[in-house]
Amino acid sequence: MSNSAPSHFKPPSQERAERHLKRAKDQFKMKRYNEAVKELRDAIKLDPKKSEFHAWLAKVQLKKGLTGMTNISVRQALKLDPDNELALECQKLAESQSIDKSDAPTEKHKGLGSLLTRKLF
Repeated sequence: MSNSAPSHFKPPSQERAERHLKRAKDQFKMKRYNEAVKELRDAIKLDPKKSEFHAWLAKVQLKKGLTGMTNISVRQALKLDPDNELALECQKLAESQSIDKSDAPTEKHKGLGSLLTRKLF
């Protein structure tokens, strides 16, 4: 007789982490993004090697417009699972958002620069 646990058995910390993910998804549906982030961070504390948690965190961060944070979470998710579809999707969306935003600040900086130049010289 073997003392090992059945293959379907999950340690209590993994079960708690999964519950945090479920709550995070519920919060996301209700557009409570800060609460979703908290649930996902709690899940990651319990099971930091689960790619799905990092991918979901990227999804929420992307929705909040936090492209830099999204990129960090995407990298971690893909490091753990290079084929994570949600992480790959978030990566594409984050890249397209950063391309869209990269044009706007250039014009603002140009305007600010010319304003400062006029005032200083």
